[in-house]
Amino acid sequence: MIYGEHIHETIAESTAPLIGGTGVRVTTIMDLLGQGRSVTEVLAEHPALSRGDMITALNFAAATADRVG
Repeated sequence: MIYGEHIHETIAESTAPLIGGTGVRVTTIMDLLGQGRSVTEVLAEHPALSRGDMITALNFAAATADRVG
């Protein structure tokens, strides 16, 4: 599955959606933001991510939450 051409599902270890080309899971981003880290802090911890990747992850999480709820 590709979402916005940035998020890919991986089958190797799990089906957790990843930000393409970074190896960073969408859930990792959501967890860090949920812990109170700022976007700037998350980007500093994961330099492979861009602000656009962060927005894509947020949009993906929102769309997924709508399907679950």
